[in-house]
Amino acid sequence: MTQNEMDKLPELELYRVEAPQIAKFSPLFTQEAVAELAAGTAIGMIAVEENIACGAICMKLMGDEQEGMLDLLSLYVVPEYRRKGIAGTLFLEMMENVFEATDGMVHYCRYVGEKDAEGVTEFLEQAGFVFEEEELAGAFLTTVKELCNAPLNGFRASLPADYRMVSVPELSALEKKKIFQTLSEAGVAYMAEAELENACQEISYAVFDARREMAACAFFTEHGRRICLSQFFIKPGPAGEGVKMLQTCVQKAVERYGEGTEIEIPVLTDSSRRLMEKLLGTCRRIPMRTAYFEM
Repeated sequence: MTQNEMDKLPELELYRVEAPQIAKFSPLFTQEAVAELAAGTAIGMIAVEENIACGAICMKLMGDEQEGMLDLLSLYVVPEYRRKGIAGTLFLEMMENVFEATDGMVHYCRYVGEKDAEGVTEFLEQAGFVFEEEELAGAFLTTVKELCNAPLNGFRASLPADYRMVSVPELSALEKKKIFQTLSEAGVAYMAEAELENACQEISYAVFDARREMAACAFFTEHGRRICLSQFFIKPGPAGEGVKMLQTCVQKAVERYGEGTEIEIPVLTDSSRRLMEKLLGTCRRIPMRTAYFEM
């Protein structure tokens, strides 16, 4: 972004989002960002023009092997306020604040998202992000109606008599701890524990075996007008309980959402891609890409 372009950015009031304000401004953030903000692991900022919140950004400082890197979790501008430089103002202000707060420790900002996300890709390119050529595994996109007719529902599956399937509202504190312990040990903890509280309660389930250990889970969150399978796990071995759990999720989705509601299912490995192709049949694939901004 050139100095001339920076000089043309709009005059806005920018505010840091504090804990009591998260619920109020949650429509401007993704569910992942809301969960990270609630957990205190991310920084959120909103833009206000004439007393109207018109945009928001959320970033998370990475740790361990990714020390010195920011993750851009969420960047959104209300449609009628777009093409006015609000996204650029938010991004530059956030980067400047983080750079000062970390005494210059941050060197990169990363974005992982849809290859052709509306408005986002164009902004990132203009801001100076460099996209990796290689596409990530991406995600599958289907609808509630298509799921009803998917091969998944044709499989005969049942829970063993000593197994128990539990919806999110029914989970005890101990069961939640066991869920995240199992996911962490398996290296597939894609949700934060705080995000579970924001899951789509009616269609998210976990299955526990006779020893009360987690055997499977499927947690969905809302991202705009889409439902996203944010966390999925089936323990190695016979997968009957996992298929039964997914069938229950589909039944509940039919009851809760309209047939045209889109459901996004991320696939992070070849094995998960093959499994979803077997269970879902024909559906649209969403390519994902990673972009980096070097400070």
